Amino acid sequence: MRFYDKAYLNSFSLAETSEYVDAIFGTAINGAEFTQWLHSKTRGHLYFMAFICRQFAELTRAGDKLNAAQHWQEIFHRLEKENSLPISLRSRTAKSNFFAR
Repeated sequence: MRFYDKAYLNSFSLAETSEYVDAIFGTAINGAEFTQWLHSKTRGHLYFMAFICRQFAELTRAGDKLNAAQHWQEIFHRLEKENSLPISLRSRTAKSNFFAR
């Protein structure tokens, strides 16, 4: 017997990603630029965005401006190590250099 209902979540749109980024980082980043970058990396995948944003928050010292390019290789390494890459994105990364951008 199950005591919960499954909830299926849709990916975030670019506008929803922008709201998410603003709520987490506020003025610590260039919101429009980072939102575009994050959405292109995750395709709006909610859990993947949450993982990436949590990693950026840990890697960026308080008061520092967030620099996606500076920390991306470390975060991608952590994704590989934890095998956290969503299944929907795994085949794409195996076929291309998608995350090196």
